Amino acid sequence: MLQRLILAGAPRALLRLIWGLSQAFGLENPQHVQAFETFSGHQAVTRGHRRRGLRAVSFERNDHPAGSPQGDWLSDVGFTHALSVDIQLCDGAQSTNAPVCSSWTWVGRSQTGRRSFLPLGDPRVPTVAEGNIMVSRMVLHLFVLEARGCWWILEQPMSSLLEEHPRFQQFISSHVVWRYTLRMGAFGAETAKPHWLYSNKPWVREIDFHCSRWWHPALATAETTSFVLREDLSRATTGNKGTLKDSQHYPRAFGDAVAAVHLAHEAELRAANAAADAAASLLRVPKFEVAKRGEDPWEDAELSSVDEFLRS
Repeated sequence: MLQRLILAGAPRALLRLIWGLSQAFGLENPQHVQAFETFSGHQAVTRGHRRRGLRAVSFERNDHPAGSPQGDWLSDVGFTHALSVDIQLCDGAQSTNAPVCSSWTWVGRSQTGRRSFLPLGDPRVPTVAEGNIMVSRMVLHLFVLEARGCWWILEQPMSSLLEEHPRFQQFISSHVVWRYTLRMGAFGAETAKPHWLYSNKPWVREIDFHCSRWWHPALATAETTSFVLREDLSRATTGNKGTLKDSQHYPRAFGDAVAAVHLAHEAELRAANAAADAAASLLRVPKFEVAKRGEDPWEDAELSSVDEFLRS
């Protein structure tokens, strides 16, 4: 696993984290997990894989009792739980990821302070600070998925500025990442709901081949925004919280589409994994147990607390 991480260009801080995780929990033997959906909501992608007989695992805070850290990406327990699933993904696996977008989209941008030239926004705002940490950890998760040879998808609304996060920019500068536009309305959503799908494979565009209908504005049955006329006759746009919350969940047809595309390319993924294993076997694992002077510690992902958790 360490050699595959090196092949994927993973930072030394992640090597130490994965090594510590394996030592602490003994995850040497893969559990043959074939699909992993994080921030899964109603588990549309997970269920789509299960309907096809694949072993799929979801990660969602609301699937656990209130206050439980097990499904909390920002907790040490939750993040190590997610990484432990990553390690146990089998060859040819798929992962769909939808980190919380509320602080990244245009709605509420006056409070978050996020701009294209200032994507990290105002860190004094709790949701902004949490969103920044979440994405830093998501990028580490993507490094592990690359090492495991998975087909991964990262989904965000088209108005999201997550793409501008420095860690994501760092990742795409050294990895080929495809970006595809998709409308959830074509899969049965109540609104058009245009999204960016970021992926490490070009066949992400094939998801649209399995849409359940051709989208037309007349099909919309809900509004995610409303307009208010101010006293000075200027117009203010606000989000409809209930509709926005409901629209975050994937339609069933989207989950089925992702699973169908995954199955169509599973053999290709396995073949690529075999070639990557051969290349990784030639690599030497450097000494990584102790951080070098000047090394990037990835403290923006709060890895020191995760390390302390594993040591305990």
